[in-house]
Amino acid sequence: MNNLPDWLDWIHAQHHTSIDLGLERIARVYEQLDAPRLARMVITVAGTNGKGSTIALLSSLLRSAGKQVGVYTSPHILRFNERIAINGDCIEDQALIDAFQTVHDALGDDRLSFFEFTTLSAFVYFSQHELDVVLLEVGLGGRLDAVNVMDPDVAIITSIALDHQDWLGDDVRSIAFEKSGILRPDIPFICGDTEVNDYLTSRGHELRCLNYIYGSDFVVESVDDELHWSSFENGDVSRNIRLTSAQLPLNSVAIALKTIELVCPDMSWRSIPQVIAQTQLTGRYQKMTSKHGVMTVFDVAHNPASVALLHERLTSEGLSGDVVAVFAALADKDTGSMVECVSGVVDRWHVSCIRNNERSESKEKLSQLLSQRNENVTMHADLLSAYQTAYDSVKPGDCLLVFGSFYALAELFEQESDLNLMKGVA
Repeated sequence: MNNLPDWLDWIHAQHHTSIDLGLERIARVYEQLDAPRLARMVITVAGTNGKGSTIALLSSLLRSAGKQVGVYTSPHILRFNERIAINGDCIEDQALIDAFQTVHDALGDDRLSFFEFTTLSAFVYFSQHELDVVLLEVGLGGRLDAVNVMDPDVAIITSIALDHQDWLGDDVRSIAFEKSGILRPDIPFICGDTEVNDYLTSRGHELRCLNYIYGSDFVVESVDDELHWSSFENGDVSRNIRLTSAQLPLNSVAIALKTIELVCPDMSWRSIPQVIAQTQLTGRYQKMTSKHGVMTVFDVAHNPASVALLHERLTSEGLSGDVVAVFAALADKDTGSMVECVSGVVDRWHVSCIRNNERSESKEKLSQLLSQRNENVTMHADLLSAYQTAYDSVKPGDCLLVFGSFYALAELFEQESDLNLMKGVA
């Protein structure tokens, strides 16, 4: 195998299922790789939503402080290489192939899942560089996720909500248990969740973690129409900074700043508001405005909690026209609740399935779901047709919304250059 597509196909074919939670296999291979240390500090980030945004903010802040930063995230939008980056630069094909080969040579009799194999490949790549910090995004859950084979120096849980119930449990307490598996004794634990933080705080205390909980130890809030981040000690404000703006969710901003306060005490806080304002992430409430006055929003929101946040951000825009949605989702998601979250703000729906994805919900079921709710819905043969029809229908003052899945955005973005997908977008 001499090229990246062949390697990725081979890795996909090695295990009977793409998701097979457990650490036994990956731990054995990790030991065969001599259990390399990735950086001077490893920060693991788990949570139902907000992981990618938190990591993007942390990476920007740490790099602005002169730190060498590795980032491992998933899934990707267009290229697998997006998952592994150092100082904002995605891994090159040959370096990725070399890392794959190293893991392959250490396999022995074990057959790893795709995520296990690629996680170890990221570890190999990071260990070959002198990095100050590596940021690791948990793929699914926490306790049994491949990333959890690595002991972190700091653990972050961004949020807890219902998602992936087939693997993590049917209630938020069960999901919190799985995600709290990334905690280790005596390390800082930063929690951005406000719903089940009593359980997470108790778990942190059991492990003698240094707990920092959103709402009691740090917060982002509006004060006299200004956005402020505050950190508290013994109930009193120990640090406060005014933020000019933020492209990413405020919960992620709050978590990132608390983490920076703990791990990067030499950070120049004067520069922070500008770094926060400039940090963006593809597909996270990504706004573009066309030359004829239509705002287009691309968002990977793919579960009820993330769609509820999307609804909150849309309504804060003070939109004067219609909201026209292009929507596709996976069949194992709670599409009914996702639709319910934004049904009051979306005026017209254009739906389709996700191309070449066996997990995709059918366009017929999505159309039926929306029709039963008396929504204005049009079904399309493919996502590109849905987008182009929606685009042609909007007028100045309208908002064109594309959401529902990482895979849906990827399908459209892949066709942008050849088919002039976002024509007229400035």
